[in-house]
Amino acid sequence: AGATGAFNGFTNILWTPILGVDKGDTLYVCGSHSTMLAPTGSGVEGSPIILRGDCPFDHGTINTVGLTDITDGIQLLDVDWFTIRNFDRLSGNRQAILVYSTGALHSGFVIQDTTVDNRLSASATNFCTGIAFASRGAAAGLCSKVLITRNTVLGSTSSCAGQSNND
Repeated sequence: AGATGAFNGFTNILWTPILGVDKGDTLYVCGSHSTMLAPTGSGVEGSPIILRGDCPFDHGTINTVGLTDITDGIQLLDVDWFTIRNFDRLSGNRQAILVYSTGALHSGFVIQDTTVDNRLSASATNFCTGIAFASRGAAAGLCSKVLITRNTVLGSTSSCAGQSNND
């Protein structure tokens, strides 16, 4: 099937086995989006879920700048085994990409060949970074099997939570 009619907005993506996006699947993000992409399913080792922005003739961008203080471009909350690649631009009001754990160790993240633009992030209550790994609970700060390579991170000119943005 082609990209036309594949989904109408990120909230309409099914993150389920068989009928939706599941381990080993590739989701092409085509065109410009101003809402956060927040997958709820996980890949597995050897079969990650791949999010790609290099849709032919309509490259994918996500820009949530100007939305709520906690809006990211892509938010990977309590999920595992994701690859993010080939986006022309990812921007968030807080982070462009946030990998967040509420307690368990999470694994398998690849971020490559993507432009992360943090210049306009302006969360009043949160520090802003281009790519962030965060957690709370027993596994605070723990993440394994991570590769971040060949990305372009654009600097910042605004401030978040009274601090300069971090890239």
